[in-house]
Formats: sequence, C-alpha cells, structure tokens
Amino acid sequence: MACPQTEFYNDMQQINFIDLKKQQERIIPQIEEKIQTVLRHGRYILGPEVKELEQQLAEYVGVKHCFGVSSGTDESVQFFRCK
Repeated sequence: MACPQTEFYNDMQQINFIDLKKQQERIIPQIEEKIQTVLRHGRYILGPEVKELEQQLAEYVGVKHCFGVSSGTDESVQFFRCK
C-alpha cells in the first residue's frame, strides 16, 4: 500500500524560486577573476576584497560601516558586544 503523503508529493509541480545556475552563468567571468586575484596575492583573510565587499554592502544598505564575519555564531557574538 502506497503512502498517501508520498503520492501527494509525487504529484506536486516543482516550483523553482531562484535559478542560481542561471545567475552564475552571467557573472562567472568576474567570479573567476576575483578568485584568481585572491589566489595570486594569498591574503585569504582580511584581504583587500573583504574591505571592498564591506564598503559596497554598507553603501547598498545605506549605513556608514559594515563588517563581515565568518559565521552566524561570530555575528551573534559581535551583536552582543555592541549592545
């Protein structure tokens, strides 16, 4: 006997919310160029690309400062330190 839930999900139409592959195809040359730049200078942590990203994010959201962190845990630690 088949599970009713399985039959329900098998009959559902798949809905794609974001086509990441299609988005990447448009920007892959820029991504590969940035990766090569980082590999050449070897500054994987706090390199110039990090500063550039932080500045662009701050501009985008309309704030003076922005800083990147490596994980959600680091973000939470910084949040509580700032209070």
